[in-house]
Amino acid sequence: MLAGAIVLSLALLLIVLIFYQPPKTNDALEADDRLLAHKKGISYDQLIEQRAKKKARAIPKALRKQVFSRDRYQCQQCETTTHLTLDHIFPFSKGGTNTIDNLRVLCLRCNQKKANRY
Repeated sequence: MLAGAIVLSLALLLIVLIFYQPPKTNDALEADDRLLAHKKGISYDQLIEQRAKKKARAIPKALRKQVFSRDRYQCQQCETTTHLTLDHIFPFSKGGTNTIDNLRVLCLRCNQKKANRY
């Protein structure tokens, strides 16, 4: 029994040693990003800016829960409780923020009807 556990532990250790890769240095990460930007045909700064915008657009789970709870898990226009989404009252693409005052619950149908009218 003990011998089997030792063999298993050694096998796992061998697997870890074979597949372990140390984390890349900042210089190596930057070099990878510069290569990726070049492949996409954009500058390194544009790539970094795109990533920042994408991260900023993500709505944290805790905030999502707050908005859904505040709006009683129903669409704020038609009051359905199915196919619910979060909507930016003032669109993110036009400078709207991810704050509780700028978010509301809409069903997919009402959200698509609204689109980017503002």
